[in-house]
Amino acid sequence: MKLENTISLNCSEVELLQIYNHIPKALFHQVISVVVDLQTLSNPESVLFKQEKHGNYWIINKTGQIGLLLPKGERRINSHDYPIIELIFDCEGYLPEENQEFTVKKPAQVSLATNENEWRLEAKGMLEFGKSHTLAQLKSLLEQADDEYKNLQAQLEQSEKARQEIEQQFQQSENERQKLIALSENLQKENQNLITVLEETKQENGKLQSQQVKSPSLDEIKNAVKEILSPVSQNKAEDMPDTIQQFIIDELQKNNTFLLNQLTLLINKPSTQEFRQEEPSETQRQKKQEAEKSPSDAIVLTEEEKSVLHNYNVRTDLSQWTTSVSTTKDSELSARAGSGKLTVLTEDTMGTYWLVTEREGLYLVLNHTKKLNSLQMDSVGELFELRNYPQKNNDPNHFKLLKPGKLSVGSDSKTWELIEKGVLDFSLDSL
Repeated sequence: MKLENTISLNCSEVELLQIYNHIPKALFHQVISVVVDLQTLSNPESVLFKQEKHGNYWIINKTGQIGLLLPKGERRINSHDYPIIELIFDCEGYLPEENQEFTVKKPAQVSLATNENEWRLEAKGMLEFGKSHTLAQLKSLLEQADDEYKNLQAQLEQSEKARQEIEQQFQQSENERQKLIALSENLQKENQNLITVLEETKQENGKLQSQQVKSPSLDEIKNAVKEILSPVSQNKAEDMPDTIQQFIIDELQKNNTFLLNQLTLLINKPSTQEFRQEEPSETQRQKKQEAEKSPSDAIVLTEEEKSVLHNYNVRTDLSQWTTSVSTTKDSELSARAGSGKLTVLTEDTMGTYWLVTEREGLYLVLNHTKKLNSLQMDSVGELFELRNYPQKNNDPNHFKLLKPGKLSVGSDSKTWELIEKGVLDFSLDSL
């Protein structure tokens, strides 16, 4: 029987050993399995091998009658096998107490015997124990893979920890955001409440400033009550029934604000008698009578208007019982556009006009502590009839009040509307 050409002649011995030592299964279908003929072991120079399906050795054809002998692939050598192995291979690094892997450094050589079913050992091969290239490589790869796995596991744990920290920070940020939103809403509510309180305070201040700050004494209240009720009494004020006086005083002590304000204005209002002047001359009477004869210029005044007019023209200090006001911007624009709307005034500490509060009405006069200029006269003309103006070289501050303007409280209770113009006279005769 001849050996089949199972390995190409182009495959060198070195290449064959690389395949065997690394991937022995690749040669499984290209070898002849054999076992040692134990009867021939007594003579090392005539050791024979015979074919057997599950043999412990492989023969690979090299050339013709010569073959290469190798241990069966992936075989381990133990102390029981070693006496036979050392007859076939020179062994390096063998340790009897261990089943050791090995690396074939050189295959043994066999030749076909006379009996074509047997092969004779021609030259020993060489085995190196403990340095199996395949096992070492696999162990190295396994250790490397294990190290990489541990590194990946550590990285995964770090990533998970970082993820949890980020999620915790995000939750904290969300909680903080919700707190800020709630705080902002509370601040907005507080701000709105403060605005409401501020508006109410401004309204109260406006009401207080439009009223007199002087609180009357009890005697002053009694006298004022007598003055108020005297027109409806048939008797003298001093003879007024005590029960009526006491009733009004009791109402005032119950904080009847309207009645108290009216009494306060009455008490603080300068008396006409305090500013009584000398009787006008005959010439002045004649001029006045002539002026009254002109129907177009005739001015009819109530007693209350006469009182306001007198106190104003004698330059009484009215600051204690007046409110400084000025026209609103919208009202000025409407006047320029000729819309015909009522002129609206609002409280202004630097205002050009005074609001005078009396028992029967509200009156408008110019603030005589302010100096006028010619540019303001158009605006003044919206509130007052300007008689004998302009004249050449006439000073707009040289005038006489003939009639105060009349006002009514606006719908918002914060402004006043002009319902009747006042009259100013700039003629030299009127001064």
